[in-house]
Amino acid sequence: MKHIILAGLCLSLLSACSVQNMYAYPEDVQNKYVITTGDTDRSYESLGYIQITKTGATLFGFWDVNDADLEGMFSEALLTEIDKAGADGVINLHFHETQYTDTTRSIFAVLFVIPLPRSVTVTAELVKFK
Repeated sequence: MKHIILAGLCLSLLSACSVQNMYAYPEDVQNKYVITTGDTDRSYESLGYIQITKTGATLFGFWDVNDADLEGMFSEALLTEIDKAGADGVINLHFHETQYTDTTRSIFAVLFVIPLPRSVTVTAELVKFK
């Protein structure tokens, strides 16, 4: 009986799903900037492309350090770069975030001396509307 329970526990740990992250801009940001993964119908001047990378680590499997996630990237770094460039927003935005399954996080919670590296990278075209 103990073997069946142990096998069931191991099977459930190995089949765990990962969580997908999402970030929605506050309404004041949506009214001030255009941020889209596609193109726009409005006429614009391209101010160039940007690529921003934030790196961090996950300690003990679940404790994230340095906000290397979508929320940290979009709420801080991207808006700062848009303001620096004097742009009205970004188009053709692409992003990649390092994510780990719950199983991997659980293993690294046991191997607590080894941090999991995290990063999020955003590439986009800065635009100024005419």
